[in-house]
Amino acid sequence: MLRNSVASDDFEEFINFIADKIELQNWNRYNGGLDIKNNRTGTHSYFTTLDNNQIMFHVSTLLPLSEPDEDDSNDKASTVITKKVHIGNDIVCIIFNDGDSPFVPDCITSQFNRMLLLIHSSL
Repeated sequence: MLRNSVASDDFEEFINFIADKIELQNWNRYNGGLDIKNNRTGTHSYFTTLDNNQIMFHVSTLLPLSEPDEDDSNDKASTVITKKVHIGNDIVCIIFNDGDSPFVPDCITSQFNRMLLLIHSSL
């Protein structure tokens, strides 16, 4: 799930419905911990406001996959560290499932996630 780097058309339609795609470079509003100077957490994200609250989405397909360390070149888990750092620290996670495989909540281990909201695209 965290290794996804390309979004489906259904996901793009969904995320564009709930937020606006923004460029992170020099972003001057709430950044949700994303890097707005050096693109270390990607170049774009999604942002919206609700009742004067600013919301930055940590979108898995927009967060970069890390390059594994030379010592861990066979460790695929090390490539998702940047994604896990941000998504794993979110209180609410929206999971968009547009495949046939059921979502298994145990695949996200976190001490911070309190709500997992599952959205399933109509096939």
